[in-house]
Amino acid sequence: MRFSTNNYTINWINLEVGIAMGCTISPILFVMAMEVILKAAEGSAGPANLGGGCSMPPLKAFMDDTTIIKEDETRWMLTRLDDLMSWCRMEFKPKKSRSLSIRRGKVDEATTFIVTEQQISTVSQEPVKSLGRWYESSMKDTRRGAETLELASESLLAINKCGLQEEYKCGKARLLTMLEESDDRVVKTIQPSLKTGRKWKVTEAVDEAKECLKMKEVIGQTQTNRRGLGSTTAKCQVALSQGRYTWRHNRVLQELASVISTAKGEIHPSSTSSTVFTTEGGVKKWYGGSIPINTHRKGLLDSCGDWVVSADLPKWERHPDVIRKTALKPDIVIHSASTQQIIMAELNVPYESRMEEAHAFKEGKYLDLTKELKRDGYKAKVMPVEIGARGFVGSSAYGLLSKLSIGGNKRTAETAENSSRWIWSRRNERLLDKD
Repeated sequence: MRFSTNNYTINWINLEVGIAMGCTISPILFVMAMEVILKAAEGSAGPANLGGGCSMPPLKAFMDDTTIIKEDETRWMLTRLDDLMSWCRMEFKPKKSRSLSIRRGKVDEATTFIVTEQQISTVSQEPVKSLGRWYESSMKDTRRGAETLELASESLLAINKCGLQEEYKCGKARLLTMLEESDDRVVKTIQPSLKTGRKWKVTEAVDEAKECLKMKEVIGQTQTNRRGLGSTTAKCQVALSQGRYTWRHNRVLQELASVISTAKGEIHPSSTSSTVFTTEGGVKKWYGGSIPINTHRKGLLDSCGDWVVSADLPKWERHPDVIRKTALKPDIVIHSASTQQIIMAELNVPYESRMEEAHAFKEGKYLDLTKELKRDGYKAKVMPVEIGARGFVGSSAYGLLSKLSIGGNKRTAETAENSSRWIWSRRNERLLDKD
């Protein structure tokens, strides 16, 4: 094979195994070569008579899939085709081939065929799918309609998931833009019309995209979804390296630990009162049973009275030895030596859109420590807590305070919000004195 241009002709190229996949010339050359091989294998064999005046060529092929349909001389034609393929340094694959022999309208299982010195399986032994259709020994099409509907449904679902629609739209928009912006005056002035269906028009989509680009150029870069605030209060590398986020975290932690430490020693008695019944005029009265006036739900801290609260902060109680011997440092540890109970609270002060992600990360981080404490005989529990950088209190924080029988506290949220405001107000200052 060689190519010629107006100026030169390249040397001959020997075509061998290893042509690059995706080459546009390869399928054309393959079809041309297969046509020559099939014509040589067909020889003087006549068409296959199907009855009723209908006939069919003895050899049919679709790329590398070849079908032999013959009343007689089938073995000779198969041998001839096998020899030609070997001469072309190709070969058939018996494992992927199937045979079907019909005698007097019934499947003949006794007749078999051989290619490349291996026997071909029959469709009765192994059904085969060719060109989207299954072939088996029953030779019936009763399930064909149901299979077609099922295949169509699965294919449509796959198209919706693979993003083929977006690829189609991008290709049409790219083609329209290329034609409209062509350097060829004739192509540019034709105003091509591309067919895209009834619901979506490529010209309207391209015009809308151009208008959006013009508007963006006029108004410049804008802030969306409060990302500017979020980048400063949660993602700024300068603030992270200078410890501004750690300072905010410790301020919120100090407030949360103080609330828990104050509440751990409180006692919540349940008051009772007797109901008094009187007759009309107050002539006679009697007392009913006692009913609780202030019913208190039992919390995690009500099981014993020797709770000790420690926090990963300066001037606070140190964590118990069973925690300090590990490499992890929970923010707050509530420990009872008499009942061997440990409650670990881990504080996060993320941007509000990342609260769920931060909660899952902290749970996974302390999962192994919780299992290790339980193996040592402790009743361990880890409770991640999220207080948003803008003061939004997550449901995990309310859950912790509720389980500890502590009422709602606004100071933790105010502390997070005020700290973030301080970081934002000094976002352009490189060196800060947080004190």
